[in-house]
Amino acid sequence: MKQRLLKTLTLRYAFLTISVFNTLVAHALTKSSTDNFKEKSIDSVCITSPFDCLSRIDLELSKKNQSELVKYDLLQYRFVALFNLQRNKSLLEETTKWLSHDNLPIPFKITVYIYHAKSLRAFGKSEKTKIYAEKAITLLKQMNEIFPSPMRLVELANLTMQYGEVQQAYSLLSQLTVKFKDSKNALFKTELHGNLGHAAAKLQKYQEAEQRWKAALYWGDIVGNKQQQGVIRYNLADIYEQLAQLNTATLYFEKALSFSQQAQDSNKILLIKFRLSQLYVKQQMNCQAYQLINSIEKSALSLSKQQTYDTLIKHLKPC
Repeated sequence: MKQRLLKTLTLRYAFLTISVFNTLVAHALTKSSTDNFKEKSIDSVCITSPFDCLSRIDLELSKKNQSELVKYDLLQYRFVALFNLQRNKSLLEETTKWLSHDNLPIPFKITVYIYHAKSLRAFGKSEKTKIYAEKAITLLKQMNEIFPSPMRLVELANLTMQYGEVQQAYSLLSQLTVKFKDSKNALFKTELHGNLGHAAAKLQKYQEAEQRWKAALYWGDIVGNKQQQGVIRYNLADIYEQLAQLNTATLYFEKALSFSQQAQDSNKILLIKFRLSQLYVKQQMNCQAYQLINSIEKSALSLSKQQTYDTLIKHLKPC
């Protein structure tokens, strides 16, 4: 009876979500050649640039007579874009508004719980993170029984990893790579290999993490989201630094910086510059390190990073 009720409540919205997801995949594989912002569909804009996505969503939400289902879908895009751009304060505020709403479509409620948990985690609220992650996991499992989805299983693994069950997430993701090895869904493959790369790195399986992030790089370049392309290269650079392959790490940090600048991802630009400055110093590339560290606004760094910043500034001399 419970399953029948859940199916009735979610059927209409789930079909919309599946339709939107398939549209996203189609745009990822056959992107429009036009660069005109207004001519692109919301799917195409959001899949290629979270920065442009937010502007487009504001435009769409300002239109009158939008159906409730379309509004929910636009808000899901918005939450993803805010998370990708690390605008955690805004994400926390916006998801909090929806927590007390009753009778929300189940897929939208899942998205609210997921991104509320992610924003709480960014502020170190681990106990509350676990509460909302578990709420999302419960609903995801119920939905997956009715509408099986490999992407939903990746979401489950990601949430499981968020509050410390890394081995469990790693096992689930590893199974998915075998089961869906022939999939040509670029979005799914990017998310699958990226999450598995994270899990492998947390388990200190750095050689495997390298291979997973390389796979994510291949599929991510097909999708063409410059912000995510920067993130993938950043994670590859981090793995190569862990493997003491400093030249390769430097190359990927520099590539990550280029993509992040194109995507106008200010938070990632700041982080990459900081990490790259440290890496230049390790390789005695002091001129490059001096130029880069001096392009960083100290006040934008966390307090712990500001201490490292002061050490670098003191150590480095103008060239």
